[in-house]
Amino acid sequence: HVMKTTADPHLMALRTSPLCDDESKLNLNSGHLAKELVYVLKGVVDMHWQNKKGQRRKARLNQGDSVYLEPWVPHAFTPAKAGAEILAVDFH
Repeated sequence: HVMKTTADPHLMALRTSPLCDDESKLNLNSGHLAKELVYVLKGVVDMHWQNKKGQRRKARLNQGDSVYLEPWVPHAFTPAKAGAEILAVDFH
């Protein structure tokens, strides 16, 4: 479920379920130019990211929690429990 608008081509919203549920096989993305706001719509997700020192970090987000990601921060999400769903809004 991706939403874009012609009013602001740099705004994109994505409603999705984290796909990788095996942390040992999880690869962080390489980050991206856009800022990102992630809101947990349903369930519990684990957010994985790499900090500026290159250390891999993890935080648990519950339904109703949100997080802001700066541009170029490598990150990924995994479901802590089956059925989790997030809304990711990317913007410049």
